[in-house]
Amino acid sequence: MKPAYAFVAVVALVACKPKEVVELPAAPPVPMPPVAAAPPLLTAEGWGRLKIGLSHDEAVKALPGARFDAKADLPDWDSCHIIEAATPDGLWAMVENGKVTRISLEPRATGVATDRGIKVGDPAEKVKAAYPEGLTAMPHKYEQGAEYLTWWAKPQVAGVRYVIVEGKVATISAGGPSIEYVEGCS
Repeated sequence: MKPAYAFVAVVALVACKPKEVVELPAAPPVPMPPVAAAPPLLTAEGWGRLKIGLSHDEAVKALPGARFDAKADLPDWDSCHIIEAATPDGLWAMVENGKVTRISLEPRATGVATDRGIKVGDPAEKVKAAYPEGLTAMPHKYEQGAEYLTWWAKPQVAGVRYVIVEGKVATISAGGPSIEYVEGCS
């Protein structure tokens, strides 16, 4: 390269030095809507923090705003009583001899599903499809044409029972042997 061309190349490089960089202020962050936590699923072992085997006091803590009859109001309170959830409406826990033995969903417990995706109001066929093995059917004690569909994760220890009335899930109960009780604590 000839000296004149080298000089022009150096002058061109020096003349092309970057100008002062002006930084623009950062755009404010775009707030993201909060992600709603998925509601807990009812399983043979419990619902969210409410677990089969918890004491009465632990169950009440797991269900903020829970309602229950005072011990003085029920002579057999120690042997069996019910704790009703404030939310979701229609969810309740049975406590026998100081421990949660059953968690049930009544018709007004809309939006609560089992770990198999079954909700109150679903057709019986959905229950049968969700449990291809181990589901037992038994006629309802009082309602003609109605039935109980029961599945045990651990026989007589942890299971789920669906009460089917007019071809639809009327109630769901999860827990131990008390899921087979027909009338509350009996």
